[in-house]
Amino acid sequence: MENKERAKRFIFDLKKIDRREFLKFFLLGAGLFLTNSGCFPEKEIKKFENFSLLPPENPSPAFLRGINLNAPFLWQDVDYPEKITNAFENAKEIGARNIRVFINDLFEPELGRYNFDVLKKIKKLAQISPFPLQVDLFDAFSLSHFGKINLVHNSSPYPSPYLAGDFFNDERLRNFFLRRVETIILFFGDIKNIVSWSVANELEPKGTKEEKREILTMWYEEIIKKIKEIDPERPIISGLADPELIDEEKLKEIGLTANTIHFYPNLFQNFQESRKIPLVCQEIGFPSKIAGIKIPDSLYDIFFSNFLNDSFLNFAEINEKKGLLKLKTDSFWFWRLSYEGDSHQDGFEIIPQRIPRTLETIFSLRRILESLYPL
Repeated sequence: MENKERAKRFIFDLKKIDRREFLKFFLLGAGLFLTNSGCFPEKEIKKFENFSLLPPENPSPAFLRGINLNAPFLWQDVDYPEKITNAFENAKEIGARNIRVFINDLFEPELGRYNFDVLKKIKKLAQISPFPLQVDLFDAFSLSHFGKINLVHNSSPYPSPYLAGDFFNDERLRNFFLRRVETIILFFGDIKNIVSWSVANELEPKGTKEEKREILTMWYEEIIKKIKEIDPERPIISGLADPELIDEEKLKEIGLTANTIHFYPNLFQNFQESRKIPLVCQEIGFPSKIAGIKIPDSLYDIFFSNFLNDSFLNFAEINEKKGLLKLKTDSFWFWRLSYEGDSHQDGFEIIPQRIPRTLETIFSLRRILESLYPL
C-alpha cells in the first residue's frame, strides 16, 4: 500500500520536474535496467588482486587511503546508542577507515542564526566514534536542488538561507558564509577525531564549464584561506562532484589537500589523467530506490556489485598482458552507511548483511588497496 501511494504521488509530481532532472532519471533508469539487469560486469575487481600495483601519481595522505564511508547525518541518531552501535558494527564489517558527515541547513536555518545542537551532536559523535570523521562545512546540495523532486527518493532538500541572493558574488552572503566557517571550526577546536574538513558538498554554479571553473576557483580561494587562518593543521578536501571545476594548481598553493569526484550511475564524470593534487573518490554509490520505491535487496545487490566492478575501470590503468594495475585514486568513500532504524532515508543504503555480493566486491578493492599500502 505504501509503495502504491508513493507511486501515485510520484506521477502527480512529474509536472514539477525540469528537463535536467528528467534526463538524470532517464540515465538512471538506463543504468538500472539496461546495463545492470542481470548482466555480468565487463571485468570484476577480484581479477586484479594478484596484479602488480602502482600507486597514483599523487597519492592521498595516508589517513585518507583505503575504504571509507559516507554517513552524512549519522549524528542525528547519536542519542540512540543501539542505532549508533549498529552503525559502527556495519562500518567495521565493511572495513572502513573514516566516516564523513555533513553540517546541513538545520545548523543555519536563517543567515547568521545557528542551531548549535547540530554541532553538539557531531561533537558527541566524534567523541564516541572508533572512526575518524571528515566534516563537510556546508551541504550545498540544497542550493542547486531545492524545489526539485529527487527521483531516487521522491523528495526535495531543505531550503538554504543562501538562496537569498547570488551565493558566489553577493558580498553579504559571502561574509555570512565566512562567519559560518569560523564558527564551526572554532566550536570543534582541537577535537582529534575530526581529521579533515570537506569544504562544501557538490557546490556548482551556473554557466559554462569555463565560467564555473573561474567562479569556483575564486570562491574556494577565499574560503580555503579562511580555513587555514583558523585551522592551519587539518587537511582540506574540496567536496566537488566534478574535479575539473577548479584550478587545482592555484588552490594547492593556498592549502587544498585533495580534490574529489562523486560517481553514480547518472553522473558520467570525466577527469584528467594528470593531476596537481590527490584525487579522492569521495562518493560512489548506487540507489536502493526509484521514486521512493525500494528495489528488492537481491536485485539491488546485483546492480550495486556490477556497478562497482564497472566503475573501477574508470579509476585504474590496466595492462593485462603485463599483469600491471596503476590506480588513479587510492581513496574510495561509499555512499551510504546505513543501519537498522536509520533516520536518514535518501534512497541509498549500505547494510552489509543485505548485500553479500557487493560486500565481496568491496573486499576485493580493499585487498588491492591494502596490498599497495600495508596497514
